[in-house]
This record gives sequence, structure tokens and C-alpha cells, in this order.
Amino acid sequence: MKTIVAYISAHGFGHWAQTSPVLRALHARDADIRIVLRTGLAGPILEARSGFPFEVVPGQVDVGVIQRDAADEDFPATIAAVEPFHRNWHERVDEEARVLRHVGAALVLSNIAPLAFAAAVDAGIPSIGIASIDWHAIYTPLFPGRHFSLDQILAAYRSCSLLLKLPLGMPTPSFPMACLIPCSTTSQRRWRSPIFTRPRPP
Repeated sequence: MKTIVAYISAHGFGHWAQTSPVLRALHARDADIRIVLRTGLAGPILEARSGFPFEVVPGQVDVGVIQRDAADEDFPATIAAVEPFHRNWHERVDEEARVLRHVGAALVLSNIAPLAFAAAVDAGIPSIGIASIDWHAIYTPLFPGRHFSLDQILAAYRSCSLLLKLPLGMPTPSFPMACLIPCSTTSQRRWRSPIFTRPRPP
């Protein structure tokens, strides 16, 4: 049984919405694939969009962008969160590689945590990205000069075997190899949000 470890940014629900159809399609082609999710997203959110069996190794895999609400980014808070997350980067990557070896990962899929790609290199396995954004490109204007976290993120993205780039996304210059793919979708009949679904009146 092959094990795919999927790293899902917990920055909003969009990263999971983009990735879950890909994992569902892989499971439909081969029901023996074991899917392990590495993410800080809550279980009900994952369950609502899955449609396939999975295991979860919970934990923070990236920072993303801190937001005050759905439309208002908090860039000072983002900077304050990025620095400690990346300060012990090499130790974090080593620990993540141990996680991959422990679960027997054969492939890493990430949307779009840099940690996943760096750990995959250490574990000696291929990695694939799927995304419409690039954290390195987003963070670069936030940090004056050449911040150490930018170098770490760029090196991680450069090690990605292949980026599956979704339409209508931002430029992703950090990735050396990219392939444009169609939008990933979820059947509305199968998608019931645990947050926004309300009881129907009698």
C-alpha cells in the first residue's frame, strides 16, 4: 500500500478545497492508496470535503497570512508569526522528515507549505505542489532586506519536484517546474459545510 502525505495550509479553507478533489481522484483510481493529512485544520472541515478514507497527523505546517477577518490581512501579526516558525527551521525540517519516514510516505503533496518540500528532500521522496499562490512571493514585500525565512522558503520551493498550478492564481516564480491544470472541483451534492449548512424549515 502506497502512502501519500498531503500537507494542507490551515490559512482559510481554500487550500483544502483545492486539494481534496485531487486526493479523491487518486483514491478513485486506486482504493489501496493510504492518504495521510498533515494539517492544522479541524476534523469536521476535513470530513466535509473528503469522500475518501484518510488519517490525520495534526499540527501547524506553515503560517500563511494572519487575518483579522475574511477580507482584512494583519501583516504585522504575520511577520511576528513567520519569524519564530522559521527560527529553528532545520530542526523543524528534521522532525518533519522523521514523521514522513514513520508513516512510510512514498509521495508528498503540499498546498502549499514549504516545510513539506524541505522534509521530502530529507526523507528522500518526491514532492508535488498544488496551489494558486506562492508564500515566498507574498512574504517578500513584508520583510526588509533578505530575511532568513525567505531564503528557507525559496530553497524549499526550489526542491519541489513539480507544481500543479491552478488557473486564476498569482505568478509562482519560486517553483522551477510547473504544469497548469484545470480547476479542481467538488460536486455540490457531496459538499455539505459543517459551518454554513442550516436546518431547512419544516
